[in-house]
Parts: sequence; C-alpha cells; structure tokens
Amino acid sequence: MTKSIDQLVLEIPVEEREKVYSFWANPKNLVQDEDEIKYIIGNIWQANGYKPPTVLREKSPLACVSNHNLDNSSKYFSFWTLAYAMFYDLCKKFDIEIKDMPQKDIDDFLIFAKNINFVHFNTDVCVVSDHPLEIHHNERMQLHNENGASILYPDGAGMYHINGVVLNKKIVMTPKEQTIQEILSDDNEERKRIRIERYGIVDFLSAINANITDSNRNYIEGTQEHILTGDKQKYLLCVCPSTGKEFYLEVPPTVESTKDAQMFVSCGLAKRIISAS
Repeated sequence: MTKSIDQLVLEIPVEEREKVYSFWANPKNLVQDEDEIKYIIGNIWQANGYKPPTVLREKSPLACVSNHNLDNSSKYFSFWTLAYAMFYDLCKKFDIEIKDMPQKDIDDFLIFAKNINFVHFNTDVCVVSDHPLEIHHNERMQLHNENGASILYPDGAGMYHINGVVLNKKIVMTPKEQTIQEILSDDNEERKRIRIERYGIVDFLSAINANITDSNRNYIEGTQEHILTGDKQKYLLCVCPSTGKEFYLEVPPTVESTKDAQMFVSCGLAKRIISAS
C-alpha cells in the first residue's frame, strides 16, 4: 500500500522535524531579500493579469497602512503560510513528492513565506512590512504575552494576545485604565473574562456594586455557581472544570437563580454552562 504524504513526514526523525519547525517559527531566521520580494510579488500580480506593482517597504503593518493612503486597497496577513512552509520544506529536504504540485510552485511558496508577512496593496502599489522582531507563544503555541506585545515589530508597533485571544494594548499593558463601560460593552466572553481578570476581579465587582444573590452546586460540572447582581448587570459566575478559569457570563436582569441562568446560557438545552458558552 502506498504511504500518504503525512505518513512519510511522520517517518522523518523527530529531531529533524523539530529543526525545520524551529527555523520557520523564529522570525530572526526569515531574512527578507529585496530581489525575492519583487520577484514573488511580480509573479502574483502577473498571474492575476496585472503588471508588477511598485514595491515599497515599511517597518510594520501599522506603518504600511498609516503611511500609505491607497485607493481601493486591500490588506493581507500571511502568518498562516508558515505552517505550510514547515510542511513543504520538510518534503523538499527529504525528497517527498507532493502530487500535482510542481517543485517550482513549492519553491515559490517558500520564497513567499520567507519574505511576506503583511502587505497593504492595490493593483499599482504593494507595501510590504518587515518581519516582526519577536513572536511570543504559550506552551500550546497560541500567541501569548502577559507583559508586552506578542508580536513586536522593528518600529515598536505590536499586536497583543493572551492565550491566543486578540486584545488591545491597554488590556495588556495598562489594564487599570480600562473603563467599566469598556469592559461591560465587550461582546466577546473570553476577552471580557480577560479584561475583568486583568482589571482585578474584586475591583470590578466593587465598581458595579455586585453582590451574590443566589448560589448553587452544579453537580454535572462539579463546580459552584453564583449569581452576581450589580447596579444594572447580572452575571453568572462559573468555573471551567478543565482549566479552572472563572467566567462571568452576563445574563438578563430577569434571571433570579443559577438554574434560570443555566437555562438562558444553554438556550434551555443543557446545564453544562461552560460547554454552552
């Protein structure tokens, strides 16, 4: 039986695979080359029926956009290409053939992944960002840095994440400067949880004058749950049994008990609050 490409890759010694993964995961290894950038951008434009554009460079995606007001422009992040680059590079180094993909296409893809991480462009101009200086991950390889930018560019611009959740700079660097309204109006429950956690749970509950108005043991999840009632808000406080994270899930003012909250969050289908959220 013919082995699949995935099976052949898994037969490569682990240490050899880790060398390739480590190379592509470290932005310091991905040295951008002006000639390669112009070559690959020109190829893409010509493949879509356009003449090669004017290629400009900036230190970060923010600079690409703020310093160049392009008509009918688009923006493109290409971090996703690094995972494919790792795979294709392994295949190339260990002579594993990828059916229906000529070697030149693989080589061009690797050039693209090595040189391009963000572009701001229209048909006539393509502004290419430098690679970041630093990329920080947690143990699950999610973008993560509790003390600074998870992705830091040469001009100081950055992106902020905690455990893969996209945040703004204020949440990470100066969380006490968040307003209560900013926290309350956030419609992403995971981001809101991080906002509250970094603001300070005790300070947040104090700011909304919250009190526990109902408690109950959730025997399905094996956790304790509470209804916290503030000035104008009600929250169900529950704990994820697998991670230990506390979640503050906003519920309607009409909710009076944890059982009512369970029914609301799960749309009446379950009592597994964390699963439903």
